[in-house]
Amino acid sequence: MWRMFVLRSWILVLALPLTSSIVFKGVVADPSGTWRITRVFDDDMQLVGIDLEMRILPDGRVEGRSECGDFTGTWTVVDGHMHFADLRPGTTPCGYAQLVERKLFQALEEAEGCQRSGDELYLLNRKRHIVVLRAT
Repeated sequence: MWRMFVLRSWILVLALPLTSSIVFKGVVADPSGTWRITRVFDDDMQLVGIDLEMRILPDGRVEGRSECGDFTGTWTVVDGHMHFADLRPGTTPCGYAQLVERKLFQALEEAEGCQRSGDELYLLNRKRHIVVLRAT
């Protein structure tokens, strides 16, 4: 009886580090769809008054719309992590909206993965939501 208790205790001690060291890695949801961007880092787009929309296409393209015009880019999964690249902003002069668009591009470049919950998609960096999108 005592031997069985000790054996089970050691199994628990050996297994605990394995379960407690699980680290988020990569894309955990299909990000494709048409999305309204509701938050970039800590900025609520409704409060800021900027309308941003983005389509993440299954073929690896990204298309978006802001007050600055249309923007484009690509997305892939590299080494198990989501990666946005080749982000090209719109060309229309747009004042403050241009700063928000640049902040969105910075967040997209920092994204490592995504999580989907209902009609929302969360782009993540080290488990932190850096962009929140809502399905349109």
